[in-house]
Amino acid sequence: MKKLAVVVLAMAAALGAAQAFALEGDDITYVNGTVPSVKEGIVGRVNVTPALALEFHSSAGQFSIPYARITTYQCREEAKYHLGVLPAIAVGLFAPWEKLHFVTITWQGERDTAEVATLELSKSSSEALLALLRARATEACKPGSGHTCGRVF
Repeated sequence: MKKLAVVVLAMAAALGAAQAFALEGDDITYVNGTVPSVKEGIVGRVNVTPALALEFHSSAGQFSIPYARITTYQCREEAKYHLGVLPAIAVGLFAPWEKLHFVTITWQGERDTAEVATLELSKSSSEALLALLRARATEACKPGSGHTCGRVF
């Protein structure tokens, strides 16, 4: 019985770890921000394997966000198409309403300058990234700091 419990707990832990690293295979778009080495709208991948920093890699450039220097992070959804009332009702009757998911990360860069990056990613990747940031960016969004983190709709 103890062996069964150990196996179940090990599988649950492995599944949780797989969920957290699921965003490594997804394409992520750097929408905008203050990173000079990467153009806006470039598609890349995020590497979450390093324990000290979140790394964005693309063919046009890369950047790293140290978890210890992250001050805030937010996730938001936006409608993919902005229509009037009647067209929105008509589309809603025949097709699911598509949404875009964005994660905005703010951190203190070198020389204590404020840096920001907004990434567009899938819903599952945005949830996984938020879980990762909650676990690793422990200095961000402390109570009483005046910063709000998590989901914004």
